[in-house]
Amino acid sequence: MAKKYAHVNDVNGSEGNGLQIADILYSATLTSGGGDTTLTVPAAGSLGGIGGQLHNKWAAKIVTEQGSTVWHALNATAAVPAGATFAASTSELIPPETEIIRRVEAGDVMHFVTADATADVSVTFYSLNQ
Repeated sequence: MAKKYAHVNDVNGSEGNGLQIADILYSATLTSGGGDTTLTVPAAGSLGGIGGQLHNKWAAKIVTEQGSTVWHALNATAAVPAGATFAASTSELIPPETEIIRRVEAGDVMHFVTADATADVSVTFYSLNQ
C-alpha cells in the first residue's frame, strides 16, 4: 500500500523529511562497467482502505551511497559527462552524500549510471495524489 508524501519544511538548511516509512522501495548496486541501469516507476495503485484512491503521481526519493557519484535521467539514457566542455545533457548529477526528491509518474523510466567502481542507490516512492 502506498504511503502519502507529506513534506515538512526545511530545518536549518536540512531537508525536512517528516516522511513515513515507505513500502514501495527499490535498491541496486551500480558498477562502472554496468552501463545504464533502469527502474520503471510503479503503476497506479491504491492508498488503502475500502475503495482506496488510485494514484499514478509519485515523489521519488533517491539516495546514493556516501562518496559515490551517480547520474540520473528520466525517460532517457543516463550518461556520465565526456569532457571539459559544457554540452546539452539528459542527465542530472545526484550530489554525493545527499538525497533528491523528484516528481515522476507511473510508467516513467528512471535511468542511473556511475563511473565509480560501485555505487549503491535507493529509490523510495511516495504518492502525490490527494
